[in-house]
Amino acid sequence: MELQQYPRRSKPSLSPTLGELLKRVEDAQSDTSLDSTPVHHHQALELGYACSSMPPSSPFVLSFNNLTYSVKVGQNMPFPVCGKGDLSHGSSETASMKVLLNDISGEAREGEIMAVLGASGSGKSTLIDALADRIAKESLKGSVTLNGEVLESRLLKVISAYVMQDDLLFPMLTVEETLMFSADFRLPRSLSKSKKKARVQALIDQLGLRNAANTVIGDEGHRGVSGGERRRVSIGTDIVHDPILLFLDEPTSGLDSTSAFMVVKVLQRIARSGSIVIMSVHQPSYRILTVLDSLIFLSHGQTVYGGSPGGLPEFFGQFGHPIPENENRTEFALDLIRELEEAPDGTKTLVEFNRSWQTKKNPTNRTCNASKLSLKDAISASISRGKLVSGAPNNSNLTSSVPAFANPLWAEMMVLSKRSLLNAKRMPELFGIRLGAVLVTGIILATVFYHLDNSPRGAQERLGFFAFAMSTTYYTCAESIPAFLQERYIFMRETAYNAYRRSSYVLAHSLISIPSLIVLSIAFAATTFWAVGLDGGFSGFCFYFFAILSAFWAGSSFVTFLSGVVSHVMLGFTIVVAILAYFLLFSGFFISRDRMPSYWIWFHYISLVKYPYEAALQNEFHDPTKCFVRGVQMFDTTPLAAVPLSLKLKMLQSISNTLGMNITGSTCVVTGTDILRQQGITQISKWNCLWITIAWGFFFRILFYFALLLGSKNKRSFASAINSTPRTIDSSRSLLRFAEETLMAVRKPGLIALFDLDDTLTAPRKAATPSMLEFIKELRKVVTIGLVGGSDLSKISEQLGKTVINDYDYVFSENGLVAHKDGKLIGTQSLKSFLGDEKLKEFINFTLHYIADLDIPIKRGTFIELRSGMLNVSPIGRNCSQEERDEFEKFDKVHNIRPKMVSVLREKFAHLNLTFSIGGQISFDVFPQGWDKTYCLRYLDEFSEIHFFGDKTYKGGNDHEIYESERTVGHTGQKKISSSTYLLASQVTSPDDTVEQ
Repeated sequence: MELQQYPRRSKPSLSPTLGELLKRVEDAQSDTSLDSTPVHHHQALELGYACSSMPPSSPFVLSFNNLTYSVKVGQNMPFPVCGKGDLSHGSSETASMKVLLNDISGEAREGEIMAVLGASGSGKSTLIDALADRIAKESLKGSVTLNGEVLESRLLKVISAYVMQDDLLFPMLTVEETLMFSADFRLPRSLSKSKKKARVQALIDQLGLRNAANTVIGDEGHRGVSGGERRRVSIGTDIVHDPILLFLDEPTSGLDSTSAFMVVKVLQRIARSGSIVIMSVHQPSYRILTVLDSLIFLSHGQTVYGGSPGGLPEFFGQFGHPIPENENRTEFALDLIRELEEAPDGTKTLVEFNRSWQTKKNPTNRTCNASKLSLKDAISASISRGKLVSGAPNNSNLTSSVPAFANPLWAEMMVLSKRSLLNAKRMPELFGIRLGAVLVTGIILATVFYHLDNSPRGAQERLGFFAFAMSTTYYTCAESIPAFLQERYIFMRETAYNAYRRSSYVLAHSLISIPSLIVLSIAFAATTFWAVGLDGGFSGFCFYFFAILSAFWAGSSFVTFLSGVVSHVMLGFTIVVAILAYFLLFSGFFISRDRMPSYWIWFHYISLVKYPYEAALQNEFHDPTKCFVRGVQMFDTTPLAAVPLSLKLKMLQSISNTLGMNITGSTCVVTGTDILRQQGITQISKWNCLWITIAWGFFFRILFYFALLLGSKNKRSFASAINSTPRTIDSSRSLLRFAEETLMAVRKPGLIALFDLDDTLTAPRKAATPSMLEFIKELRKVVTIGLVGGSDLSKISEQLGKTVINDYDYVFSENGLVAHKDGKLIGTQSLKSFLGDEKLKEFINFTLHYIADLDIPIKRGTFIELRSGMLNVSPIGRNCSQEERDEFEKFDKVHNIRPKMVSVLREKFAHLNLTFSIGGQISFDVFPQGWDKTYCLRYLDEFSEIHFFGDKTYKGGNDHEIYESERTVGHTGQKKISSSTYLLASQVTSPDDTVEQ
């Protein structure tokens, strides 16, 4: 979309009022057509450019200079050098530094798309985070300026948007609803509902989502929009307010070539509408390359090329590596960079050549300060033409003049509540299951404690009923943990750039929980009160209901607070069960307050079960005239209960004579007041117990707010790692021993050990040895264990057992395209629906013809196996025997059958944007770009350290991408060992095993 040109006119006032600016927005929007490519009418300003290199239509220039970012790397472990006996190859005792960004400079302009390219681990995402202020300032050196002025965090959140790589959306909302809620958050309440709808409709057309507007987003359990449409919706939620700066982390990852191109075309329209678009991309296709305006190639945190796509041939030609005709320029550049990285000097020569080339091309700064609008002027201009309608500069302090949020707190609460209720309404089974659990528990208690009498046993049974009932209300609140953890990343994305206040979320979350708590309380109270035979009539029932409701409120608040602290569902459940068990223990039911040890009495007073339990007891036993033990009944709870009545009466007479009292068979011995006194419940009235329980609920809601405030900063910190430099181990035996030593020494949360299967845990298509399974079982006691393999789940089960998904925390089959967590399916992706039947048939037909013409010693059946997320291609056929596998592997190493076949297929089907990954002995995997083993990392966001152990980490191997990923600490084996060596390794692991570092 091109900007319309307007005649120049005098510069407007630098401090227009909000009303004036909104009036301009309304006037502009009223004239805007809502066709498929809506045009934003811009108000032209007198820019006064003195340099011809800066076009008058580009008032915004984002400059970054000398960006350097380093992290501390923990102490290396000393290892003996291979072949040198006991000679150790030691390391420094102090932590070293690893540079992730090294003196990177550049600039991006309004109306352009800047793409950051590089191999995995090159620093693409780190650079995007640095520009988007997602790295703590004390960790980042250099400067980021907009129109020459340093951007402060508060201002940047208002004028920018950051689109994450993962599409974090509510699954049961439609596309239109998702964008409309985003508009309600981002656009001010002063804009009418009709104008917000007009903006959303224009955005739907701009994103190419008209046909999917009324389709739900969907998830693994609900069919919804396609992957490309989901990505465009994710982008739309962040650009509904038309930001000046748009940052995207690999927006084309996981998409087919057509969908990826459509996404980038959308980004081009956004840029042309007056935004600066900066994105990271792994390997753009030729069509995508034609859309990009400028490129930055990174290698190990250094710039190796910066310029336009059209400058690539000249650059590499002068460098001595001309790009052949009819070859994708970016693919050539990335391949060359990877080759240089493996050379002894690395990319040093390319980095130095780029600096000299840039100096020659740009002998002086191509922009001049006089040509730029000041930041305040530029923002005023953007507001006047419809951008950033959430506020306007109106004083000399730019940062304080731009409001942090578009709407007041109460308006945010309304939108949040509406969205949550709508999402819950479309998933009624969630509340239905919770209500069913409460009703079943109530019915069980009602039948077990049915019609308790006023005998001594009845009084004791009432105490047990109340203790269990009150603790049950807390345990049934535990479902809040997975509910919020599913929303956590959506919340972090939305609040990171001030879509709404954290306090609004907490208040709305609290308010919308109350109706459901009331329904649950009524259901439980009505089910148990009259069936158990509790005292007090209707007034007693009402107080009993309020006691149950207060317990639900406090329990829900407590569990909600924990959900904001823990990062793992199972960890949350473990903590809830443990703490609530202690609350019950110290409630006063098992041991009265008077008999508790003094050093534990504090736990009694913080027990959440104590106060509703005591309130319910006082409601039941408050009547001093109601008798629970009369005369001979005092023997009912003693061994004398079986004594004949006549003998009991004689004993009563004897007791009366001894005490000087007249105790008959009908004399009241114990009243309700006596029971309360025996239980130590005399300090606090029942209403005060009720208010204290409610106060606990508010207290945990406040803690929940601070947990969100402190835990969702979403910035990288000056962190240290065990060692982010991959270590190379000389055998898989030493690799596994190293894994045990490293991970067991760490013993800290947020860490996962992620293992490849073939030639790491076991030989291909071979069952793991019992000792190997025991090793992993022991390791799982101290760290989270994940498995990732290219095979489907049935083949992984053959290797590690039929219960594999329950034996390990995470199991990622087919590179993570089929993902299981704690035994449950959490995600799937289908190659068939992704490519479509026609493209899939074309690929299979060509591959089978190629194999038919292939001259190799033997061929067997099943040459192509279609899995959920990939194709597995075997030139020899998967039906071959183990001996034939071994022979083909040797033949392949000599004749390069698989590498040559991959080269042919890659060239033939370049338009499908596929990745080919050689693994195992006889086959290779084919899957869309981005569907390599790094695909599984999207399910591991809660882990701060991911240690990956694999064997084929060389370029072209199926472990290469995840081994090189910025998110993993990679460990690799160099020697392929047989299953017998695995058994030897697991049984005899000597301290003298040699390794290479």
